[in-house]
Amino acid sequence: GLIGPVIGETTLKEGMEKDLLADLKISLVSVPPLENIRDYKTYQDIYQAAIVEYRKRHRLVITKAKELNSQGKSSLIYVNKIEHGEKLLDIANRMDMEVLFVRGETDSLERERIRAALNKKEIMTVIATTVWVEGINIRELDSIIMAGGGRKELSVLQKIGRSLRRTESKTEVLVVDFLDQGRYLSEHCVSRLSVYAENGWL
Repeated sequence: GLIGPVIGETTLKEGMEKDLLADLKISLVSVPPLENIRDYKTYQDIYQAAIVEYRKRHRLVITKAKELNSQGKSSLIYVNKIEHGEKLLDIANRMDMEVLFVRGETDSLERERIRAALNKKEIMTVIATTVWVEGINIRELDSIIMAGGGRKELSVLQKIGRSLRRTESKTEVLVVDFLDQGRYLSEHCVSRLSVYAENGWL
């Protein structure tokens, strides 16, 4: 409102076509359904059981990050809840991975230290809540792992945007998403897939 109307706009797809942004590939991981998912009725309870507390899913997330690390690729794992991040961190520790967790209580100096280390690949995997969705620049980041689910288009694009900077050593970015099953979760998954499809990534 202060600077007037929008007079031009470049979409993510156009940015990629002009080699301003890295090319993007989507990797979809199938999640086995939680056995007692039908016992939960509200979205909050379903999300808690099938995303935050589901150990099989946690292992899929961390296994994918470890696989990428073995290929020399760094990854940023997004979660929506601190508890979820803590459970993923526990699994990573059990799998002998060095992983750091950025959350609201992480002070600004520590956040910058972690950002710089991830950018230089001194550390290969970081888990983060939505405090690291906006205003964070990690030019050399190779992959985004969408562990937190959700369906909001803006949030999905903001998370992906953390990794889209093209550099001399990086021309491609991988986004890993999970095909969750169950009421609400499947619908949200389809919403995210629609975002990918609309942008020509699927």
